[in-house]
Amino acid sequence: MISIIISSYQPHLLSDLEKNITETCDVLYEIIPVQNPNLYSITEAYNIGMSKARYDIFLFIHEDILFHTKNWGSKLIGHLSDKNTGVIGIAGSSYVPKAPCGWHVSDNKYNHVNYIQNDKSRDNGIFRSTFSKDITKAEVFAIDGVFMALQSKVARSALFNENIKGFHGYDLEFSLRIAKDHQNYIINDILVEHFSRGYTDKVWFTNNIQIRNSTKKQRYQNGTNSVLETNTFSEFFTNYMKYFGISIQTICKTFKFYPLMSLKISQHILIAKLVFYHIKYKKNYQEKYKISEQSRHGNQ
Repeated sequence: MISIIISSYQPHLLSDLEKNITETCDVLYEIIPVQNPNLYSITEAYNIGMSKARYDIFLFIHEDILFHTKNWGSKLIGHLSDKNTGVIGIAGSSYVPKAPCGWHVSDNKYNHVNYIQNDKSRDNGIFRSTFSKDITKAEVFAIDGVFMALQSKVARSALFNENIKGFHGYDLEFSLRIAKDHQNYIINDILVEHFSRGYTDKVWFTNNIQIRNSTKKQRYQNGTNSVLETNTFSEFFTNYMKYFGISIQTICKTFKFYPLMSLKISQHILIAKLVFYHIKYKKNYQEKYKISEQSRHGNQ
């Protein structure tokens, strides 16, 4: 049986989702909407929902989704029948770089997804899947929060970290902690349509730094991908300069996350050039980042 927990602030979306769940879920369930028009962080809302939940499986979902798969409840229960299973999701990744980033990494061979992305009308959905026909699930560490399911006893033992404020990073932090003692998976037999796209900003960025600080001692994949580590640190460095300014102090702070032992000599040189150019052409970069940020806000 499934307790479905939703942080809700748009009644019409919640109503559509409740009707959709009634039509598609084939097992006993309860829906626990936590009314949250910016009253709580999503971590607080989800912990409130957990305190009210009664069933053995918890499903945390966004309210701007719809299920396309019939009888998905039985499928979800089947996926969570193994006590070693952690979080089940529809988007996630199997590599955790040293530098802070979201669940999605720069090398797509580590990203695993299966959903319909729809940013506008309901006739405009794009099916996205990394699965081949003979694979039904993929082992991952990080999971996107649009859909996260797990056994209630695992969820209650972990809870969501209420030090993660706002609506960014809660899923990454939660799924990485669960991955310490359980195996997380992305599945492809429950198809969900999502009616919005995530975005990144300074809060997202700083939350990811906080998360990496708290999980840096945890071991993930065996071995390292030097190209991915180079790209991730370079992006992290660039964003740090954009959000916090270019100075010796801010540059030094980024090197706390430098993947020293994971890079080749040529990759160390590339990053050294990136740092050098930011120092030499500081005014140019600051102007570039200012324009970029203004453009992003204008397009939201």
